[in-house]
Order: sequence, then C-alpha cells, then structure tokens
Amino acid sequence: MTTLDASLRDVVLSYLKRSGLSGLQFGELALGNPDFVLGLDKGRSLTLDTADRVLRFMGEPPIGPIFRREVEAFLKVTGTKQACLGRKAAGDAAFVDKLRLGSSPRLSTVQRVRAWIRETASEAERASIVRTLAAGGETGADLARDPAKLRVLVEAESGSLPDESGPSRREAPAFLTARQAAAFLSLSRRTLDRYRYSGSGPAFHRFGGRIAYARADLEEWAAQRRRGRPPKTD
Repeated sequence: MTTLDASLRDVVLSYLKRSGLSGLQFGELALGNPDFVLGLDKGRSLTLDTADRVLRFMGEPPIGPIFRREVEAFLKVTGTKQACLGRKAAGDAAFVDKLRLGSSPRLSTVQRVRAWIRETASEAERASIVRTLAAGGETGADLARDPAKLRVLVEAESGSLPDESGPSRREAPAFLTARQAAAFLSLSRRTLDRYRYSGSGPAFHRFGGRIAYARADLEEWAAQRRRGRPPKTD
C-alpha cells in the first residue's frame, strides 16, 4: 500500500519538474531546510504540520484541517468515545485531546487513524460523515476510498490535483526574502548581502524595514551572467 509519506514525496518531485526548482532550493524556500528533499528518501515519517507547510508552498490545500474535521465527524456520527478511537487507532487514548490542542501527528499515524475509521464505520455511517462535513460547507474525503493516498485528501478540498504535465497553480512566491533569494540563486546569504551593498546584485525592494526580491528580477540578473563554453584551444 502506498504511504502518505511516499505520496507526498511524489507530489513534491512532480512540483520540482514543473517549477524548475532544485531540491535544495525547494527545501530552503518551503521550510528553510535545504536538505528536506534529500531526507524524504530516508523513510522517516513527516509530521502533519510539516506536510501542510510543504503543500501550502506548492499551492495545494493542507491535509491537516480536513483530517481533524474527519475525526470529529466520525466521533459525532458513530458515537465512538474519543479515548476508544485514540487507543485503537493510534495507540494513545489521549490522541483526540492532543489533536484538539494542536498536536501534529506523523503522517504514518494519520494513515493508521484514517484506515481504522474507514474499516470501523459502516457504509451508512461513512455516508453520514460525508453529509456532516458537507453541511458545514466542507467537502470531506470519501472514506470508502483508500485513505493511504494523498490524492484522496487533496481532492477532497480542491476538486482535483493539477495535471502533472501542465503548469503549477503557483510556481513560486512573487517575492522572496533575502534568504530565499540567496537559495534560489544558489548563493550564501552573506554573498547576496554583499552584492546588494555594493550595488552589483539583483534589483530588490524595500518594504518598511524588510528587503524582498522579485523572482523575475532574480531570473533576469542570473540570465545576464550566463556564460558560454570557453573556446577550445589546440
């Protein structure tokens, strides 16, 4: 069965192909961690909050809010005690209490809980859960489908994922911080600062006390420094 972590990795890799960002640039821009993409292959499950930060960066709806609403809808429709859900689905009787207080379970735990909900609720209860979510103006994930696939969760709020061969709904932020701009150019923050002070760096904007760079200006500045291959010598 495909895991949520593996599915998120596939979404990230697809985004990299569409946006032209390197893995180092993506990690720095999305999380301030240039090693993030490299770490996706190490098998450690991401937390729900980290997954949502990555999804938001890519312009995708987060999965945390709909998961939390799904848990609450299940409890309401089935009458299951929250301690029972926590103990049987997550191995922690206080799981729901912690979730309500803002805890961020790992995606592996989210997957187990959703699978347990799907297996425990009857067909009528699953239909009622969907109606409960819809009554609040929310579109819930179809619990009859495989809860292990990230696409199910994303489709529940966005309708569908963009065509992987087409353009992203948001290629990148319009303005980048100095740190993000440095990562985009594969420079250190100190080097970019030095370029700005000397006037030889890319155009920048000052919003109050903040420095920001337009992506288009960074691309133009980089293009002006493109060098061809040196001529061959006999």
